[in-house]
Amino acid sequence: MRATRKSHNPRGHSRPREPAFRMSVKGNNIMLITFKSHAAQDLIMMRDLAMTLLGIIGKHLGERGVITTEELPRAIQKLEAAVSDAKRNHPAETAVNDGKHEEDDEEPLHLGQRAYPFLDMLRASQREGVDVLWGV
Repeated sequence: MRATRKSHNPRGHSRPREPAFRMSVKGNNIMLITFKSHAAQDLIMMRDLAMTLLGIIGKHLGERGVITTEELPRAIQKLEAAVSDAKRNHPAETAVNDGKHEEDDEEPLHLGQRAYPFLDMLRASQREGVDVLWGV
């Protein structure tokens, strides 16, 4: 069953509005990808981040995919190396500070921060000896 919210229009009729949550927005090319494993909770991420992380470990984002238990050790190694390289190439100390720091400004998320939940899922899946799936 699809959850919808009702909106009120000036004529007094109520009509269903867009769903409160949508898995993809094709017009803006924004899509969420859900990774699943019996060893961890489902992990939902933006399509562009999923493509980046899968590319690092040598996988392509298709409609469906799997990282098998045999592929997990190498995938974890590649992702850890990429995170380590990103930390070396973009350390926090090298950030440009123009003296106009506002409290509302947030630092951009680095690869390590973005990759951690996925890396955690891969590690848990390796411990449990289960595959990681998407698009199922």
